[in-house]
Amino acid sequence: MSITPSQNRPLSAFNQQDHFLAFLMEKKIPAFIFLKNGVRLKGFIREFDIHTVLFTTTLDEQTTSQHLIYKHVISTIAGDYLAAGPTITGKPAKK
Repeated sequence: MSITPSQNRPLSAFNQQDHFLAFLMEKKIPAFIFLKNGVRLKGFIREFDIHTVLFTTTLDEQTTSQHLIYKHVISTIAGDYLAAGPTITGKPAKK
């Protein structure tokens, strides 16, 4: 069961982690996940719950890979806002 705002829960019931993950997932913003062992993954958050994150990475144009990552092994999650474009940052893209 994933945690999303569509489950009729007020946003105040979410913690900051859930807010951030839901934002990246809903806006389809690419994300970097850094694991505690130093591995870096780049892809999209598909689902999450209190223990895990379902993460999809694209290896090439035809191959994707899904990872079920336990939250306790995640060090950092960062959104790749530059790849998402000007609609997320609110500023026009630099040319």
